[in-house]
Amino acid sequence: MKFGIISLAHMHAYNYASQILESSNQIVGVWDDDKERGDSFSKKYNVRYYDKLEDLLSSTEVEAVIITSPTSEHYQHIKVALEHNKHILCEKPMCTNVAEGKKIIELVNSSAPKFMMSFPSRLDPGNMLIKKLISQGVIGDILELKVRVAHSAAIDGWFERNSWFIDLTKAGGGGFFDLGVHGADLMRWLMGEVEKVHGLVINLTKRYEIDDHGVSIVKFSSGALGVLEAGWTQSYGYNPIEVYGSSGFIFKSSSPELGLKVYSKKLGGWIVPDIPRERENVVQRFVNFVNGKTEALASVEDGYKATEIIQATYISSNFDSRTVSLPL
Repeated sequence: MKFGIISLAHMHAYNYASQILESSNQIVGVWDDDKERGDSFSKKYNVRYYDKLEDLLSSTEVEAVIITSPTSEHYQHIKVALEHNKHILCEKPMCTNVAEGKKIIELVNSSAPKFMMSFPSRLDPGNMLIKKLISQGVIGDILELKVRVAHSAAIDGWFERNSWFIDLTKAGGGGFFDLGVHGADLMRWLMGEVEKVHGLVINLTKRYEIDDHGVSIVKFSSGALGVLEAGWTQSYGYNPIEVYGSSGFIFKSSSPELGLKVYSKKLGGWIVPDIPRERENVVQRFVNFVNGKTEALASVEDGYKATEIIQATYISSNFDSRTVSLPL
């Protein structure tokens, strides 16, 4: 498949470029509002840099686009890409708020090209195994799920002062929004819909004038509880997933040394399951989806609902952590 890349504002644009080439697909053009950045990418990957987005989208070579612009620009970029009949792979978060998200859902569902959200946690072999173990009832009824998604961006000062990542209008939120949306989607994917949200979002390091960490406590439709911790304030750690059931426990760590462990009364105690090493990348999943070989990794509705959980957490935090019911 021949790809155009819309914006290099998000560093994940370079990850997608690598995935395109690794999966035997092709980059045929890139647009960015920063000419120097665009020219540098053009030289590195030997592709054409377009200084006008319209020209990139008008190219008959481009079959699909990857949108890696600031979150506040996603709606407009999705709109023009669909108008040019391009399939879309969209970086997370899909939108800065649910009002914007509803407009994106309407656009996508009324258009012929295919749309997929990028939530790579769904392709993690360990996470896929957790989902399978939950569905098989290996640890009984699920009572609580805990997820942490964090890194050291605020502690180590990853972002320049003019970065859109720390601009509330452009990003929608700070560290909790940026990384929490991964966890929110993962929790829904594992456990189903969320009914209620309590939250606290805070600026722990004061490195930037925006939140850098947050905690969300959710109640799933099943009655189970979920705890999401996310942000830019983890200097070191394992980003664990913990699943507590009525007859067992699942633990997964981002550390290969700790891996994935399961305690199951049904299976007679502790087990350490083998996790497949092979992993499908997001771009190849998208190509297979567009070609009708598989389902989307995550839909436009999934993108919306992840943002909805995060926005509800901010609303709760702004009102003394009171309960916020979904849908918003």
